[in-house]
Amino acid sequence: MDHQIKDKCPISKDQSKVPSKVPSKVPSKVPCEGVGDNFEMSSLLRAQEKTWELVEELRKLIKIGLKEKEAIKLCDELFAAHGISKKWHKNRIRFGTNTLTAFKEDSDFEYVLKDDDIFFVDIGPVIDGYEGDAGQTFVVGDDPEKLACAKASRELFLKCEKQCFEAKMSGQKLYEWAQGQARDLGWELNMKSLGHRVADFPHALHHKGTLAEAQFEPSEGLWVLEIQLRHPQKEYGSFFEDILRKDRLSTC
Repeated sequence: MDHQIKDKCPISKDQSKVPSKVPSKVPSKVPCEGVGDNFEMSSLLRAQEKTWELVEELRKLIKIGLKEKEAIKLCDELFAAHGISKKWHKNRIRFGTNTLTAFKEDSDFEYVLKDDDIFFVDIGPVIDGYEGDAGQTFVVGDDPEKLACAKASRELFLKCEKQCFEAKMSGQKLYEWAQGQARDLGWELNMKSLGHRVADFPHALHHKGTLAEAQFEPSEGLWVLEIQLRHPQKEYGSFFEDILRKDRLSTC
């Protein structure tokens, strides 16, 4: 079950690393992009890099026959092993048909991962006072449609990230564009997973709304773009999320 999704332009380990040049502060004057007085972008990106490392470690721990609730417990234990005592949102691991559910929707925690299945992880650790947030879908077995579904959420994320910055789109327009793109590619975009802020913990002191509500171009590093897709006929979907970053654009 050590099947890792590959595509032509993945979020690779190198791409998740902190760039050599990052803005130390946030130039935005939009109130909902507020941060703490001692905020450093490099610290936020280091937290995000560590979060992606945790996603990969967690992927290796999840095995056929596990219940969803057991996988969540493994995630909590992984956090503890890394000295992470705080998370800014609940860890979500969704198996099979549960991949159709949005973050705040109920999941069947008794679902058992099968030998020809699909699952995603969505974790939100607080690392050195900064919020990490990463989510990715993985496939057990070689079902071509499940593999295509997992690949599609990541590819659409990258297309949306590029479109956002090159076309200077607002968050609202970006999700409208993403919905059309998903439809054109043969998938359905879950419009209950609409992105959000991250910052030094807790970002909710500054803003609690979604990226899809933003009437302006989001600043890089401060927003998480969520892409959740569903198969148009079958009972599963996929999920991918990461912070929006301009330094990735030239690699895709």
